[in-house]
Amino acid sequence: MSSGVKAELWSEDELIQKLDQLKMVSERLDVAPNVREDWTRKAQQRANEYLASLPDRKVLSGNDEAETETEEAVRSVLPIKEEPVNFDAALESFCTSVGDHMLMREGHPGYFAYVPGNSLYPAAIGDFLAAAFNPYALVDYACPAAVQMQHSLIRWVARLFGYPETCAGNLASGGTGANLIAMATARDAKKLKAKDYHRCVVYMSELTHDGIAKVLHTIGMGEAVIRKIPVTERFEMDTEKLEEAIEKDSKEDLIPFVIAATAGTTDVGSVDPVAELADVAERHGVWLHVDACYGGFFVLCDSVKHLFKGVERADSFTCDPHKGLFVPFGTGIVMVRNWKHLLSSNRRALASYLQDRHTCAGQLNPEDLTFEQSTHFRAIGVSDTVVVQDYMYTMSCILACVIATLGFTMESCTRSHHVYHPCLCYSAVRVWLPLQVFGVETFRAALQEKVYLSRYLYHKLKAVPGLVVLEPQLSIVLFRYEDVPAGQHARDVTEFNLRLLGEVCRDGRVFIASTTVLGKIPWVQLRVHKPQALRFSDSVGVLIERTPQDFDDNVVHLSLGSNIEPRKNLRDALALLRKKVLVLKISSPFITSPQLQSNQPDFINMAVRILTDMAPAQLKTFLSAIEKSLLRVRHPSNKNGPRTIDLDISLWGSKVTEYSVLSNGEASNHIVSNGHNRKRELPDPDVLRFAHVAVPLAEISPKMKHPTNGKTLASVAMEMTGREDYANLFPTMELFC
Repeated sequence: MSSGVKAELWSEDELIQKLDQLKMVSERLDVAPNVREDWTRKAQQRANEYLASLPDRKVLSGNDEAETETEEAVRSVLPIKEEPVNFDAALESFCTSVGDHMLMREGHPGYFAYVPGNSLYPAAIGDFLAAAFNPYALVDYACPAAVQMQHSLIRWVARLFGYPETCAGNLASGGTGANLIAMATARDAKKLKAKDYHRCVVYMSELTHDGIAKVLHTIGMGEAVIRKIPVTERFEMDTEKLEEAIEKDSKEDLIPFVIAATAGTTDVGSVDPVAELADVAERHGVWLHVDACYGGFFVLCDSVKHLFKGVERADSFTCDPHKGLFVPFGTGIVMVRNWKHLLSSNRRALASYLQDRHTCAGQLNPEDLTFEQSTHFRAIGVSDTVVVQDYMYTMSCILACVIATLGFTMESCTRSHHVYHPCLCYSAVRVWLPLQVFGVETFRAALQEKVYLSRYLYHKLKAVPGLVVLEPQLSIVLFRYEDVPAGQHARDVTEFNLRLLGEVCRDGRVFIASTTVLGKIPWVQLRVHKPQALRFSDSVGVLIERTPQDFDDNVVHLSLGSNIEPRKNLRDALALLRKKVLVLKISSPFITSPQLQSNQPDFINMAVRILTDMAPAQLKTFLSAIEKSLLRVRHPSNKNGPRTIDLDISLWGSKVTEYSVLSNGEASNHIVSNGHNRKRELPDPDVLRFAHVAVPLAEISPKMKHPTNGKTLASVAMEMTGREDYANLFPTMELFC
């Protein structure tokens, strides 16, 4: 007993007293059912609001905004203190810091950069359930169904690639974790000793992901020789050069250790000739590993399935469901052809504190096949955005990870030779549940759509004068501008392409990135790997052809109004708008009183900022078609009466111009004023006449200057309403509830 503790403290009465005091604090952890329901409802409401608004938010904050966004985000994060805060305050802190101030929104459909993390909504549900149920998923005696759920997923992946029944596999925290397990297993299977690591050679192409070299350091093989093999004109590893390198190294008393092939390079999307590499590996006794983290699940698509021929002969391969199956970050898979290699590399000795556990004869527990000895069960779902997953984790245990539907029976590993293990992030359910809910055919269609979409963009971009475009294999399209004046140096071409990239991303609606392939002039990359990418594809073609002035002159503000089924008609109008224009921002729906004819219901008025390459007359024709489809009736006797929808062009960048409108409201190609058509001015005079037009416009573009009077729209709204909080002049309503 410590000399600093009074003996009386250990009496039974004192212990009871202390326990009672501590219970008053610790019982906060036992959240009452009604409180759980309240927290869950509020969290779900905020998540739904975020997801509904995501397509209309910026995918990328500009450089001038990033510093301010970062400062505001940091200020919004609550510090950790001794005393608790209420859930509403914590939720608000998360939503205003992370939710409102992300510099890059991975879940945005306009995110065409890198290989993005995707997510489907069932994973958020699964992550939520797993944290609440909290099963221990590494041993079958604790939760056999959780283990079996992973078994079924790994068996399915093995069948996709034609892997033999003797294989083993497990889920990892991503591609890096999966590649680490594969490299460690290869090391142990080859019975390498530390004294020989400096002689071991790993062969990879010039485009192999840097994660392979990284994990070699992690497993203690940082001294190994990295031999980069040249690529062909199709950016595939050159098989002949590879074999020459292996033969040369063997003669120099080096140890050819691993051939690290890639099925879907991160830079180009190219696929190495795996079948040919398998021949080389077999001839020389080298371990063949295939990194298919990005491209692997395209094996579902008949049009590109041939690219993956030979993976079934690899000693190991990895693939990432958080890329190919659109699930959240933290979901990778490693497969090993011979299950015994995975077992011998990871089996643990029985600890004395586990001596009483139940064991099954002939049955290996997942923990026998991983270096992890505790894991969170995340096997059930998939979230609609990465933010939702992080959101669920951050708020509380109630908002985190996964549980599977129970009912599978364990299959003896001695009978099937399939041995699988979950690792740190047990992710089977977040993959399993979407496959159940949507079916494999849905994922096959989604991936095939991305293959076709990349080819569609390839053709669109080839039509742009001066652009050089590489033909895609999977879902990555590379292009660059090379049509520069004679005598210009590569540095000028580089600067021009980076400037082009900056201008495309400047608006914030679309985010693409650059890469330098083989150390040459940078290429601009488009990765059409988001589930919602199809909607944004035409917009990318429009953006790439724009100069800075074009951006300004093609940002258009529309005013919308309805007082007949306004919620339905405004939602439908926005959906129809998105078919041909890029919607940049949407105002709140303001409830306003009718102005020119009082005996009718209140209106709902909104403003929308869009980007388009149409001329004013073309856009007006498009808007009139939307009005007609929503049963808008125009008649002189009912000019100011109730209507299903009003779609007017209020501002066209900084332009002061006019266009002609026919008597039926449609646009004319000729600006003529007679009995059948009339001129419409831009900007629309109503912007300076009516508060129900000015206030929504000022809400979404407060700093924009009115083209004729030079005042900001915020100033116009303040002068018109006589109040600084002009946005509070009108009540608002929920449009998407």
